[in-house]
Amino acid sequence: MDAATKEATAIELAHQAEQQPTAARIAAGNGCPGCDLEGLSLRGLAAEGADLSGANLRETDLKSAALSGANLSGADLRRAEMERAVMAGVSLAGARL
Repeated sequence: MDAATKEATAIELAHQAEQQPTAARIAAGNGCPGCDLEGLSLRGLAAEGADLSGANLRETDLKSAALSGANLSGADLRRAEMERAVMAGVSLAGARL
């Protein structure tokens, strides 16, 4: 493995380690309004009613996430992966899709 590949791998591992506390915070009902969650894997996240207003969720993996009643108003959801996500009653006012 060359130096550039090692560095890219180390950066990705650090990024993945950072996302775990954020996912736990959101799942605990604390939300994360305005957070930068770009590119994170939040697959299967249970976040019913979470406040993610204004959050950067661009290219975030939200597959199978439970987001019913969540506030995603003003959030950036461009190129987010949301297959099988449950989004009943989600507020998307002003969201970028």
